[in-house]
Amino acid sequence: MANPYRITTQGTDLNELAPNNPARIKPEWVLEFNNALFYDPENPEVIEYVAITVYEIIKKYDVDGIHFDDYFYPYPVNGLEFSDDETYKKYGEGFFTKEEWRRNNVDTFISELNNAIKSKDSTLKFGVSPFGIWRNGESVGGSATSGLSSYDDVYVDSRKWIKEGYIDYIIPQIYWQFDNKNAPYSILVDWWAKQVEGTNVELYIGNAVYKINDSTYGDAWLNENEVINQIRYSRTISNVKGNCFFRLGSLEENRLGFTDELKEFYEKNQ
Repeated sequence: MANPYRITTQGTDLNELAPNNPARIKPEWVLEFNNALFYDPENPEVIEYVAITVYEIIKKYDVDGIHFDDYFYPYPVNGLEFSDDETYKKYGEGFFTKEEWRRNNVDTFISELNNAIKSKDSTLKFGVSPFGIWRNGESVGGSATSGLSSYDDVYVDSRKWIKEGYIDYIIPQIYWQFDNKNAPYSILVDWWAKQVEGTNVELYIGNAVYKINDSTYGDAWLNENEVINQIRYSRTISNVKGNCFFRLGSLEENRLGFTDELKEFYEKNQ
């Protein structure tokens, strides 16, 4: 269950959904944004529904764990506002700002979901792949970066989840190259490694295999050694337990021979 709140990526007509789709049955759970539909992450019934769905998965199927992608609140779009004013009026009492309330909603969701998973089987793993920048600026505890921030822009406080033990592992999407001026790969690996220090949360690094041999992301991705060097770097950091790659199709394409090089690398470094 990668994206718990996304209903559609294009289109807002509920009647185009299957008759038994929960969004069609419970339209009061649904919000529109940027020509797409989302479950309202602030509605307690939505949180309960997702938790029940996850519980059903782990009850019926022999899974090792549950993993979520980085989609909670939708990513910002210039000129558009996520239309949650009514929900904020209904449930936002006690919070000074809507942003603080939104982060609390996601925190509550992650915490309750973790409790539901562990109540079924304490050995099951629960983890998330958040956007690679938690927050910009060392003065606020963030990284020496500039760019979209999951804390400020999509209301995800994944550092809190680490500190509070809401998750078993985390895979930040560090989808930038070493020489990226706004978000250098090494700076972010080092930052995340510090966040899991002294905790029971395991850190894996998400690498952007899909960018290999695609000049639209910068000349660095035309270098056949960019990602393999990223792996080499992360393996020098003791708190990094491994690497995960997005996406499988790009691995199968063996871009610039990366997949062959990866196999050889692991054979030599097991």
